Amino acid sequence: MNRTKHPLLITALILLFTTGLIFLANSLPYNPYSTGMVGAVLNYERARIVRVEEEKINPSKQGQDLLVGSQSLVVELLSGGHKGEVVEASNKLTPYNSVRGKEGQRLIVIVDEITKGKNTGRFKVRVYNFYRSPFIYLMGLLFFISLILVGGKKGFMSALGLIYTFLCVFTIFLPLVLRGYSPVLAAILLVTIVSTVSLILLNGVSRKSLCSILGTVSGVCLSGGILKLFGSLIHVSGYNTNDTEALLLISQKTGLNVKELVFSGILIASLGAIMDIAMSVVSSVYEVKKHKPESTGAELFKTGMNVGKDVIGTMSNTLILVFTGTSLNLLIILYSYSIQYNQYMNMNRTAIEILQALSGSLALVLTVPITALLASRLLKGNRVHETVTRS
Repeated sequence: MNRTKHPLLITALILLFTTGLIFLANSLPYNPYSTGMVGAVLNYERARIVRVEEEKINPSKQGQDLLVGSQSLVVELLSGGHKGEVVEASNKLTPYNSVRGKEGQRLIVIVDEITKGKNTGRFKVRVYNFYRSPFIYLMGLLFFISLILVGGKKGFMSALGLIYTFLCVFTIFLPLVLRGYSPVLAAILLVTIVSTVSLILLNGVSRKSLCSILGTVSGVCLSGGILKLFGSLIHVSGYNTNDTEALLLISQKTGLNVKELVFSGILIASLGAIMDIAMSVVSSVYEVKKHKPESTGAELFKTGMNVGKDVIGTMSNTLILVFTGTSLNLLIILYSYSIQYNQYMNMNRTAIEILQALSGSLALVLTVPITALLASRLLKGNRVHETVTRS
């Protein structure tokens, strides 16, 4: 594999390009959306319960473990513009959000503050949910430590790639989508950037990385084409999701393209599996060429296809199981109510779930020959060198 002469320069250019995209995406005109009292802004702040003034709580009819009712609390705000103030807070317990406050407990509260008119500065406080973030951070820390201890340098690079992916989602993809740009095109841009940087972190700047990147992007773009085709044939779009009403309200102010959201979500969801299978195919071709330099393009293509066939079964199964798991509650409800076949197969939710599972799996399958062909062409030189970033 040909060694890149200036890997640090190329990496710096990629990071500079990413920084430019982040700046551009967040500097475009944007009307933020929030809900609350007229002329109000909602802020979610940390609070500590000083005392429980009054409570009317009973077990729910849906189960003894669920408490319903209401509480009147006195809380100390621990963050935000009213930090340090001791105020009253209301807490409504429902089967969906049963949060019973106790003295000394830390919670997240909603500070609903009026910002316009004669009542400017007045605010109401109500309980939102448990204060979960410290434990979530702890779980994430354990994951990254385990990844690095087990994976070594590769694990560390994988952790950087994961952090970079989240950064791009929240600083490039979401700002572009909320500013009215096509979610599908924004997803393809995200996939291109994330796969490029992640694979370069893992394998250095080399033909091996290039093959993996091209195979991944080709597979995701192929998935997008399949989605658009079958989405139009079965009349499915972002308008058919459960959150349509809320998204349409947001779109009236922000220019959000609700119609394409479901497709962009599927593209992002299938990225990991497609990147994995593309890397597996390229690695197999690379290893064969490294140990048998005389291998022809046809032999390398056959090697990539053979490895791809072995991976396809488990990867496709993984995607199907992921989408099935996310729809488990729906499946239980439908099964319990003895939904008829024609009703079930033609429901909006069913059509979307099937489209997600099958389009992602089909793209995964077709990524194998595309990546095998790219690898057999780009890696068929007379000599294979080590990559810039050694394993």
